[in-house]
Amino acid sequence: MITFKKLSVRITLVISFFALLVAGVGSAVSYTDTLRQERNKAYARIMELAKTVEKSAQIAAYLDNQEIADDVIGGLMNNEVVAGVLLKSQSGWHSTNDHKPLNDALGEAPLALDLDSPFSPGEKVGVLQIFPKHDVIERNAKLIARNQALLLSSYTLIVALIIMLAIQQIFVRTIKTVASTLNRIDPSGTKRLHCPLSHRKDEIGHLIADINFLLDISHFRIHSERELREQLEKLEQRFRLLFENASVGICVLNEHGDVILHNPVCREVLRLDAAPEGPARVEQFFKDARQINRIVFDTLTAGELTNGEFELATTDDLDGPRWAQCLFSKARVSETSEFEGSAFVQMIVIDITERKIEELQTRFKAERDPLTKLFNRNGLETRLNLMRDLALQEACGFAIFLMDLDNFKPINDNYGHEAGDTVLIAVAERLLACFRANDILVRLGGDEFLAALICKPAINQADLSRIAQKTIRLLLQDIPLNQGRNANIGVSIGICASGPEHAHLSIAQLIDHADKAMYQVKLAGKNDFCISVPSPMRGDRSTS
Repeated sequence: MITFKKLSVRITLVISFFALLVAGVGSAVSYTDTLRQERNKAYARIMELAKTVEKSAQIAAYLDNQEIADDVIGGLMNNEVVAGVLLKSQSGWHSTNDHKPLNDALGEAPLALDLDSPFSPGEKVGVLQIFPKHDVIERNAKLIARNQALLLSSYTLIVALIIMLAIQQIFVRTIKTVASTLNRIDPSGTKRLHCPLSHRKDEIGHLIADINFLLDISHFRIHSERELREQLEKLEQRFRLLFENASVGICVLNEHGDVILHNPVCREVLRLDAAPEGPARVEQFFKDARQINRIVFDTLTAGELTNGEFELATTDDLDGPRWAQCLFSKARVSETSEFEGSAFVQMIVIDITERKIEELQTRFKAERDPLTKLFNRNGLETRLNLMRDLALQEACGFAIFLMDLDNFKPINDNYGHEAGDTVLIAVAERLLACFRANDILVRLGGDEFLAALICKPAINQADLSRIAQKTIRLLLQDIPLNQGRNANIGVSIGICASGPEHAHLSIAQLIDHADKAMYQVKLAGKNDFCISVPSPMRGDRSTS
């Protein structure tokens, strides 16, 4: 079965096509050109024949001699391609071979030869007209042209056949042998192609040499790849041993913050199993998602190494708060890696929930009053400075309430310290109801309390007065004690209200202003408040 996929078939078809095309075009051109040449040759021969009898024709025309004219006409009529001859003189005399053949040929254009005088050259004495047999000339010309075209076509086809056989013998058969041998060669083996002696220095020899060179390279690379694969398998085993069995969580994030790789510890700490379907984004596992996104972005762009403790997002209402210590670093990608040009962040995660809870409990105990659970003096100045800095940044007001309970000492004296503790706890609860959650409430010691808050957008003494009045009103209400008894106390409040223009004053100076305002209340009869607004430069101004 002939298949067009074989090289030998395609070469045969191509050569055959072009051979037929060349033969056809060449035959057509040869036929046309030969036909034209043969026509011209026939007419040229007739004119040459006329030249041979030109002298006799000149004499016959000059003398109007019929006998000489008949000899001229008879000689010309002996040619098979001459249909008729007409000899005319200037005097009107003429002679022809036969009127009927002449009449038959009159429709065709004659060949004319002007006749000069035999005695006076240049003097015209007549004309010799020869009427060719055009059909005979055409038939002979076509025959010769056809034979010439057939001969050329035969030569072309024979040459094409010889070329085809030569190509098959020299090129195609060798290529088929090389291809067949190459198909049986194992690239990982040492067997190579044999180059015939006749092709050592030609293109086929170079092709076989190149193929053998590629086989040598393939043999080397196959063995190198096997060695690399063995090394990669060992490295992969070590990587899995380190990655899967690591005591800390390890994960890799892409430039969008998606978790693309993680180990079991990371999955347990971040609780990846509870994540919704689809790509898990690192931000969804932390309470402050915006902070995590900023850290990932900074790590990718600036290559910063970030280490911190972050609260994790809770996935269960029964689950308490959880914390993790995380180290963010930009992953290095090898230039030869398939991930070249990509950016990754490596995150190491350690669950520190137990330590964090213990730390918070320890800090709570250190910073909180054990009786009222309000802040104590520890770290007071630091907290107040942070709040005041925030107020200055936002161009807001800052106020300090210094509160001292009235009539508290008699409760301790009359009902004991247990009753005094009950009153202090109730006072703390009522103060929490008077101030906002983000305000600072501190028990300075004994029956003295402090509150700090930010006034937005600026100092508003009317708002401060309402807070102070509410505080006084709530603390004036009876506080139930044991055995059906009630305690009644009051409070003296000194308030220091400051703004950005008081940035030169320290926290200690602001507290001192509040303390002086409270002292004025004590002197005025207690159970009231006084607002002190420090001067932007020197001196004080107080209102109540």
